[in-house]
Amino acid sequence: DECDYSSRTNSTLKQHQLSKHVTTKELICPQCNFATNVKSYFKKHLLKHSTHLKCDQCDYFTDRKDNFRFHLLMHKTTKELKCDQCNYETNVKTLLKQHMLVHSNYKPFKCDECDYSSHRNDTLKRHQLSKHVTTKELKCPQCNFATNVKPYFKKHLLVHSTNLKCDQCSFTTTSPSNLKEHLSSHKSEADFKCDRCDYTTHVKSRIAQHMKLVHPILKDYKCKHCNYETIRMGHLKMHISKHHAVPKVFQCDQCSYG
Repeated sequence: DECDYSSRTNSTLKQHQLSKHVTTKELICPQCNFATNVKSYFKKHLLKHSTHLKCDQCDYFTDRKDNFRFHLLMHKTTKELKCDQCNYETNVKTLLKQHMLVHSNYKPFKCDECDYSSHRNDTLKRHQLSKHVTTKELKCPQCNFATNVKPYFKKHLLVHSTNLKCDQCSFTTTSPSNLKEHLSSHKSEADFKCDRCDYTTHVKSRIAQHMKLVHPILKDYKCKHCNYETIRMGHLKMHISKHHAVPKVFQCDQCSYG
């Protein structure tokens, strides 16, 4: 993933990487103690800390956006899907669902330097790189990590910090924002309610998660035998086989074959 080189065997590829793509400066992971001077190994390691991109129409997931978009093409529809709040159009259902988050208050990715928040992690990173970069390099006092992006530096320091504990239960975390969200779950009354069912929660972001899982925007796979509908073809096939299976016509009168 550093040049156009390709090989038939993984061992030959590794030999190429070790001979052509080794840096003089050690590359240190900002989220753990991993370090290497091989760029490709470093990039592969960073994927362990990234958020999986998961298809909501099947079980597929990946960490690479290009692979994810290619996979989504399998679920393309023949008709154009339009956003009812702006001019956005697509023929991939999952992309429309992702786009609808732009019009919602669900913004789980928050900047710890200002009030900015986003519904996408990559958008938050672009914000941090454009708004919170220092001219002076920030160096970790406990290891060799260094960066000029304040949020990255703060996140790295958590690697060396002790867990933050909830004073009302056994919950622990290294993230102040996660602790803040968790503490809101100890409120005496539920503040946020789903407008389509009786679900309530103390945490606003969980309403959006609930809506996505329980009340999806699109339900395109409909059973031709009854009113059942779902967003997944696999679920529709299971439903038909369970409730509308064609009875067996030919049965052996001497055994159970049929």
